[in-house]
Amino acid sequence: MKKKISIKFVLSKTLLTIASCLLLNSASAQADSARDDKIESAIELSFYKNADLSKTISALATTMGKDEKWILASDLNISFYEQKNSGSVLLKSVLTNERGIATLPFPDGLSKDANGFYRIMARIENNSLYNDAEEKIEFKEATLTMKFNPADSVHEVTVLVTETGSNGKEIPVVETEVNFFVLRLFGTMPASEEFVVSSDENGEAVFSYPRDIIGDHSGKITLIAKIVDNKLFGTVETKKETSWGMVLPVETNPFPRSLSNPKAPLQLIITLVLIFGGIWATYFYIFYQLKKINEENQIKKPVK
Repeated sequence: MKKKISIKFVLSKTLLTIASCLLLNSASAQADSARDDKIESAIELSFYKNADLSKTISALATTMGKDEKWILASDLNISFYEQKNSGSVLLKSVLTNERGIATLPFPDGLSKDANGFYRIMARIENNSLYNDAEEKIEFKEATLTMKFNPADSVHEVTVLVTETGSNGKEIPVVETEVNFFVLRLFGTMPASEEFVVSSDENGEAVFSYPRDIIGDHSGKITLIAKIVDNKLFGTVETKKETSWGMVLPVETNPFPRSLSNPKAPLQLIITLVLIFGGIWATYFYIFYQLKKINEENQIKKPVK
């Protein structure tokens, strides 16, 4: 009797185990199928420190299109987290714009790790259309200080690259590429063909601006120095205005009369006026003659 009971118990336990495994496999298969139905997504993280000392963290979100190419994802919720030793802390969730970019202003009180790095993570999570995706970034904060003599005929600029040490003092950063630009109407333009200079042992990058850069009517131009997409510091920018540019001459008549400009030549205008005036004069003369003939016919008509 005991053997029969033990056999039944073992069989029932085995059947329950098999059923549980089948249910788990089915649930796992359904979850995998749901994941397969979602669209692949990806994130790229960047840190920016602008010339006005404002700082932002930007996430570029892309998704896989129908033609197997990555496309920008708009109106997609991106969650930004601060990574600490104790875990991740949600900072804010931001929707991407039409260019697929979600921008987070640099939070006050963001902590550094023991090596002086800020650690940020961005995630696409719990979305009904797209698979989860995440990207992590570690960066330090650098500062660019631009110095030059406005009266210098060589137009030499010195940019000091520093980072804040653990003691709060600025430390020179060596062998970091600094790009030199000039502000133009629709963006920035490289200052010359060779516009990238690495900082020396003192953290200084020295660059001479060309003398033939055209400025405004008073010769003013805006100089820009920038660290671009650096692995440690992200993108850092500084800019200053100076009167090193060539004075742009003021044109007394920027749009002379010609066929390709808004004002047509006087000869053409006079010719057209004479042609159209002659045509309308002919019309009026014909109408006048027709009216005169009609009046004469009314006079000559016999009275009954």
